[in-house]
Amino acid sequence: MVAPADPHGTHAAVTKGRWRRRAWAAALMVGVLALGVGAGLALSWMMEPKAAAQLRPTADDAGEFPFELIAIDPATLVRYEDSDTARAWSAVSAEGLECLFVIVGDDWFDDSCVVGELDPTVDFTVIEGAEGADTVGLPLGSLLRFVLRDGGVQVWIAQTSGPAYSG
Repeated sequence: MVAPADPHGTHAAVTKGRWRRRAWAAALMVGVLALGVGAGLALSWMMEPKAAAQLRPTADDAGEFPFELIAIDPATLVRYEDSDTARAWSAVSAEGLECLFVIVGDDWFDDSCVVGELDPTVDFTVIEGAEGADTVGLPLGSLLRFVLRDGGVQVWIAQTSGPAYSG
């Protein structure tokens, strides 16, 4: 059977109109999907915990490194800006490990040396009677974390709602 002739092109116009509507609907759906993904990524970035401070390398004399008994390569020693509560250095150990050294207050000291792609991390938990606990001004059980990453020392604080240190 032969289709009847369409001298005015109405069938072609109807088909063309349907495709335009479908193209607009598809474009709208893609736009809404992209907007939703963008909003989700932005929200997750805003909710992600952030470091309380980023200590950058300083031009101060790194030679004041107060730890004579620690075997490091002196050419790799880097001094970082002081925070309200701590001083930090990094260096490569005699064994070739990347190290982070932190002094909290005047008393408490710790270090971390790691191999491979890990970031050296030093944790200080505020506990009753701990050296330096009275200088940080945080409640008992709170945590100060120092992480050597991205060319600086990130300072993270996880503060509890517990009683303040009474030292």
